[in-house]
Amino acid sequence: MDGSDVRADNIALVGYGETLTQAGLPADFRHAHVWPKDAHTRMSLDMWKTVEKNQGHAARVFGDRESAIEWLSA
Repeated sequence: MDGSDVRADNIALVGYGETLTQAGLPADFRHAHVWPKDAHTRMSLDMWKTVEKNQGHAARVFGDRESAIEWLSA
């Protein structure tokens, strides 16, 4: 998501989670996302969190790029 006025739909988010699961990534793979703070995007964020939790991914959401990179680099 690039911060534009586009909101991911639930089907796309579920598909994204399933794709990551099927990709055969290493067990310690982590990914970080930077999400805009507008209300519409926050609704998608709640769904994304649910998908990530259900798929067992090590993922976090950040409000800025620097924090995301710091977490990935730790």
